[in-house]
Amino acid sequence: MNKSDAIKFQRLFDIGDLATLANELEPLLMKGDLDARYLASSFSIDPNESVEAFDLRRIQELEALASKWHRASLIDLAWAYRHGDDVERDMQKFQNLMTAAALLGDQGAVRTLAEFLEFEIGETGLGSILDQRNG
Repeated sequence: MNKSDAIKFQRLFDIGDLATLANELEPLLMKGDLDARYLASSFSIDPNESVEAFDLRRIQELEALASKWHRASLIDLAWAYRHGDDVERDMQKFQNLMTAAALLGDQGAVRTLAEFLEFEIGETGLGSILDQRNG
């Protein structure tokens, strides 16, 4: 997915024009575009899809995308495990998935992981070191 498509698709998502968004995503989904799959997993236009079925479909798609090292999926799935949203709460999976996103260059994941490690270890300062390196 190119940047202009991503901006257009995000706008459609934000205004709630999900039917148009679904139609616009279709060619990219046919090609297996990971970003299109990720976005498509974030909504449903099927009036027969229950909330439970939607949640299950979303988690399954996040797991499939995370297995392909899709950064946004790694992060969303990490937070699901952190809070036990539609999966069993698992702090090790949270840490592993967030670490993978950080290693792939996501700076938000780096910050989240630093804060998590500070809390787990009971020490502070890791975030400050990161700020010095990035500043």
